[in-house]
Amino acid sequence: MVVKLKIESKREWLELYWELWKGGLLKDVSVKDINLDAGAFPIEIPIDFSGLVNLLSNPLVRPYKKKIDTALKENLVKVIGG
Repeated sequence: MVVKLKIESKREWLELYWELWKGGLLKDVSVKDINLDAGAFPIEIPIDFSGLVNLLSNPLVRPYKKKIDTALKENLVKVIGG
């Protein structure tokens, strides 16, 4: 399952970067390393959720499915607002 994340402006890109960084996803990536020129926008970034979907269907993970679901929802709200 691939979802495309559309980012309209450099400001949105930087806001997303800092939210992901605060969420612990980009701790090892400097904002300088992914600095994009304002002329590059809008951009679409494909995000593949197949691994996550496959993980959730694994019988060994089923007992933790509710915890994973709750954590995903909480973190999505932090990153994209809600």
